[in-house]
Amino acid sequence: MQPIPGTGTLDLTGADRGCIVYAAAEVPTVSLGEAIGEDVLAWAKTRLVAADEEDDRTAGLWDDAPITSDVTERIFHAVAHSVSVLWRGHADVQRPVAVLVLGSAMGQPSPPPAAVLRVLAEHLARARDATTLPQVSSG
Repeated sequence: MQPIPGTGTLDLTGADRGCIVYAAAEVPTVSLGEAIGEDVLAWAKTRLVAADEEDDRTAGLWDDAPITSDVTERIFHAVAHSVSVLWRGHADVQRPVAVLVLGSAMGQPSPPPAAVLRVLAEHLARARDATTLPQVSSG
């Protein structure tokens, strides 16, 4: 996501800050804008671990899979945040890969469409597999 020139917001989301977090990572893997607070990161990791502890989600074929998203919203220190779980389909199940955290001091940021989140999750999973980035524990 690129900043919209002159606005300081992330393209299409209304966010002025954001990051991607893997469960076992100490710091965000990627971030843009103002730093995300440790309390927000802890909340985001909790969402990711909770998603991983749920039973595997059944994945349809890519063309038939419903376009839905798993988004949670919360306000920390007068900044609205959203956490979107990034799910990757593998065989006949979906597993969480990471979370996308967006924040805005101007109001609730809108996460990207679910189809975009799915593509992002696939790329992150491939990058993680290629570079052995931390994975969510399978408990």
